[in-house]
Amino acid sequence: MSDVPGIDPERAEIREEFRQSVRGVLKQAAARGPRPVWAAETVDPSAYEQAAGLGWLGLLVDEEWGGAGAGLLEAVVVAEELGAHLTVMPFLSSAVLGCTAVSVGGDAAARERWLPGLAAGRLRSAALLTGRSGRLGPELLDVEATGDGEDTVLRGEAGFVLDGEDADLLVVAARRAGRAEPELYAVPGGTPGVETTELLGVDRTHRLSGVVFRDVRVDASARLPRGADAFPAMLDRAALVLAADALGVARRALDMAVEYAKQREQFGRPIGSFQAIKHKLADMYVLVQGASVAVDGAAAALDEGRDARRLVAVASSYARDAATKVAGDAIQVHGGIGYTWEHDCHRLFKRAKFDELYLGDPSVQRERLARLLLDG
Repeated sequence: MSDVPGIDPERAEIREEFRQSVRGVLKQAAARGPRPVWAAETVDPSAYEQAAGLGWLGLLVDEEWGGAGAGLLEAVVVAEELGAHLTVMPFLSSAVLGCTAVSVGGDAAARERWLPGLAAGRLRSAALLTGRSGRLGPELLDVEATGDGEDTVLRGEAGFVLDGEDADLLVVAARRAGRAEPELYAVPGGTPGVETTELLGVDRTHRLSGVVFRDVRVDASARLPRGADAFPAMLDRAALVLAADALGVARRALDMAVEYAKQREQFGRPIGSFQAIKHKLADMYVLVQGASVAVDGAAAALDEGRDARRLVAVASSYARDAATKVAGDAIQVHGGIGYTWEHDCHRLFKRAKFDELYLGDPSVQRERLARLLLDG
């Protein structure tokens, strides 16, 4: 993949070694056993244990709280390889969204309570950031917070929650009457009054659910005091990690299409020798390389503490559009076999569609980019 402009050469070398390590673990996991065709796929315990032991789950957590103290440049490597290998793992939900919510929005007590377990993989979290519609926006949240302190009550419903059924921690975005910005609450999984229902999704490598709060009483320590800072940080990091996952999907789809075009013959010639296939593969390659540059550039900017909102919007919209296009074109190159449920082209396309739509589709990011450009 592309070099990141301005990145320290030593870090770039370490990053590439890290990529090879991640790829090795996930290749082994992908080779284990048949995958279910109709049912939702589940987390591979061995792969999850290795991910925890190698520090993937604590990349965005400071060493003080048991994490690796790394950054987005490393997190997008993991996300890209997860997408390429179609791996089921609570990385976005827990290692990115959950850890960001607590590390940025929580006080010392919240960090001490949750971060060591999340970083070590002993605990898993899920973020409830949208209402029933699944669309982003404080005004679209259906969970409402009333009361204050020990008398705070959460009621309402959150939709399209990633990895919500097995979560030990629910990070809940709730609206409060008279306030424009949402509040964030850290609610332990299994709290009385919290009901979770699995939702059927197109992509079986991600598990979604709806979560209902029926007058759930939480104590004062549940509210994350810097939630106003954590909420946008969560959305930026999630948008970038989704883009990286989509980049991995696109890269894998391109690799499969190129290999198939070399082997499949028609009229006594490999189909890759035909002009139409050549041009399609070239266009796919350009999209993958552009997505790689955009994702790495945005990750580097976030790690450096720069205002990366425009770069995140570009990376998120471009990479996710590219993944859908490249995965669809890979199916075209493969012909009829690419449409079968058991084939990885089919599975890659469904993962690309999840990445495209979750937490706001690319049009949301383009609209955000337009506002940033006009305001600037």
